[in-house]
Amino acid sequence: GKFRHLPVVDNGEVIAMLDIAKCLYDAISRLEKAAEQGSALAAAVEGVERQFGSNFSAPSTLIETIRERMFKPSLSTVITESTKVAIVSPSDPVYVAAQKMRELRVNSVVITTGNLLQGIFTSKDVLMRVVAQNLSPELTLVEKVMTAHPDCATLDTSILDALHIMHDGKFLHIPVVDGDGRVVACLDVLQLTQAAISMAEGGSGAANDVANTMMQKFWDSALALEPPDEEFDSQSEISLVMPSEVGDGRSSIYPAVVGNSFAFKLQVKKGRMHRFTC
Repeated sequence: GKFRHLPVVDNGEVIAMLDIAKCLYDAISRLEKAAEQGSALAAAVEGVERQFGSNFSAPSTLIETIRERMFKPSLSTVITESTKVAIVSPSDPVYVAAQKMRELRVNSVVITTGNLLQGIFTSKDVLMRVVAQNLSPELTLVEKVMTAHPDCATLDTSILDALHIMHDGKFLHIPVVDGDGRVVACLDVLQLTQAAISMAEGGSGAANDVANTMMQKFWDSALALEPPDEEFDSQSEISLVMPSEVGDGRSSIYPAVVGNSFAFKLQVKKGRMHRFTC
């Protein structure tokens, strides 16, 4: 549907609002944390694996597969000839910037002098820095309300690195520049999220079946893991406390039962949740 937010309704009452970008980054964070721990875990069970011939799949193996398929491709694979970038000058009024967004059906404009990037101005800025401040769109210059010298990505930046940059900087748009410093695109977090998912779901026939299985495994595995500590930073634009981690504690997301495996969820006295499968 090309939208980020999805209300969650229970008996006609809205109980939560899902953000696909936040869910994706949350899943990545959980898997990366598990991968760091999993490399040591894999070494510890290596002897057991040889002795019993068990098929142990460490989290580190999964995240490497995910990285290779979904997130390792560079931003050049996301940007096409039809990719539109709205450009205005610092002396243009906000009204012109908003018209440009509407004309190109995008939610950000980049501000340049010559071919050099000077700043970025988004639809959220229109709301928070202009409308909420009761400023005139016709009289307010973009340079007065833009974000100057924003973080950028290059065409060689990977999808995963771009998502990390945006999360760490707590912003939702990232300009992409070529080797000469010229802006070739301005990607938002939804575009990167869709690109990552389509990387896994692309293909046909047997290859597509494998990709879809991997995509399902990605979500199942990530949601079965404990959230990373930094997830609870309330100042972050991207971090998210999953609905299963709040409320009365009765709601939970369990990993799928495989063979004779069973999932357990324990809560220690300090309130922290621990999940494991055996």
